[in-house]
Amino acid sequence: MKDKRTLIIVTAALIISLITAIYVSYQRIRIEKMDNVVELTADYSDIERLSKYEGLRMADVFKKLKAAGITSVALTEDISGNVDVNFIAGVDPKKLNLYMPARGLSGEKIRLIESSGLRVIPRIRNVFSQKKEIINRKIQEISKYGAVIFAEEEVLGYPNYLKETARAIKSNNIKYGFIEFGKQLGDIELASYAGGSMIKVHSIPPDEMEKLTKKEIIKRFARAARERSIRMLYVHSLSYPDNGKGLLETNIGFIGCIKSELESNNLIIGQASSPKKISVNRVEKSFISFGISGGTILLASCFIPVDLVVTLIILIMFTIIPSKLLALISAVVFPAYAVISQFPVRRESLKYGLISSSVSITMYIAGSTAYGAILISALLSEKLHMLGVEGFSGVKIAFVLPILIVASYFFLRSEDGRLELKGSLKKLNELLSINVTIFHIGLLFIISVAGALFILRSGNFGIPVPGIEKFARGLLENVLSVRPRTKELLLGYPALILASIYYLKGGNKWLWLWLSLGVLAPISLINSFCHIHTPLAITLVRSCIGLVLGITLGLILYLCYVLIMRINKFINE
Repeated sequence: MKDKRTLIIVTAALIISLITAIYVSYQRIRIEKMDNVVELTADYSDIERLSKYEGLRMADVFKKLKAAGITSVALTEDISGNVDVNFIAGVDPKKLNLYMPARGLSGEKIRLIESSGLRVIPRIRNVFSQKKEIINRKIQEISKYGAVIFAEEEVLGYPNYLKETARAIKSNNIKYGFIEFGKQLGDIELASYAGGSMIKVHSIPPDEMEKLTKKEIIKRFARAARERSIRMLYVHSLSYPDNGKGLLETNIGFIGCIKSELESNNLIIGQASSPKKISVNRVEKSFISFGISGGTILLASCFIPVDLVVTLIILIMFTIIPSKLLALISAVVFPAYAVISQFPVRRESLKYGLISSSVSITMYIAGSTAYGAILISALLSEKLHMLGVEGFSGVKIAFVLPILIVASYFFLRSEDGRLELKGSLKKLNELLSINVTIFHIGLLFIISVAGALFILRSGNFGIPVPGIEKFARGLLENVLSVRPRTKELLLGYPALILASIYYLKGGNKWLWLWLSLGVLAPISLINSFCHIHTPLAITLVRSCIGLVLGITLGLILYLCYVLIMRINKFINE
């Protein structure tokens, strides 16, 4: 950027934005630190089965479970079996309970739970005859318990009275237990209407628990609480006893292990509550938008000249763009600019050696991307994002577009630094003139499959995780406090190190390909900060670990390459 006035304005915008983002992020970290109480909830039906299996009184089982760490018991309302058979003929079995008259929560069971010093969590079914009066009455009846988790396949009020349910929840000061991955019909809409009046719940269905080891279940609960701010763990009982132990003793030990794992992560067992409200006001949002517009101007200037007038127009326009769209722009702009800015046409003489310079380039790219990541983190620091009800929009766009921008820039760039089509056509002709071998076909196939997998896997959706990757993740999780992201550790940062070395040694022909892989590191880094439901401190630690280990792996790969070349040279001589 040659215009000094434009550069001064952009620099000022970046500084103002950073200060604002740090302030908002500090407020978020403070709130997340205070929100450290996790509730362990057992299911009444599970406890009833344990009681019958062991031949013990329910009161005795409750006391043992409470001593182990259980703080509340989920109790589903009873239903009447008196219903006309002709009335329910042809009804989907999953919806059968909608047509059964509800008798409410059992007073006897409530007294039994509360006499044991445990909290009651009502589980209310949806009703067939939906009316505002019925919904309000059902919520009012359970208002004294402070929380509700809806039972069966649907939330109360689905499909037409979800707003009424949300109003009743808020007016009665009840927290809605939103079951993560539960996929109850109407749950997302109700959570959105209920706003902050909710608690995130994690539960593992009994049939899924049977496929997991006890250690895997414990780790999964702990990870949910630590990394996704889950504050109520709905713990079903284990179905089979350990060798030499009774079923109740096995489950008491199981709950005790969950409690210990949570406490080792600085979490407290108690009554869950939703985090305090946090929001970004209009002034803060406008200041943060200055940084994103500044990054956009810097990236645009790599392709076309940007004068003072265009700069001012962009700065003003960005202040009226919605927060979600600003976050997406930031996720595209900063990874792309961070990479492009570190590989100019004119190579400066090495001051600190090849290895030190390549590490310095990689760390600068990570730092520049972290700037954009902090802006996103601050911009989306609102309660619904922190609770995971609303998420970052455009994950796959944020993954693909920076790769296309970086690849296009370095493919189009000529040796004198200009972006021209003629030079790129020459490069394309050279590529097409390569004698294709089985090796090339295999390499292209591997790259294509890997690219498709990364795109499908972005955003935690798509295809499942392979067994070998699960093993590697588990190993890293056991060794490190927080597991780094695979894209950064195994591909992105190593590719950036190798690309930097290739560039510093004068390489240019294949730089576009190396950096197309290397840009995965900043893309993955900024994507980590887009998971607003993950505590910011956890994301910072994860990113730092990924950076250090990824750089280390890249240097090891380069040293292995040097060693192989020297051995090969020695053999040939």
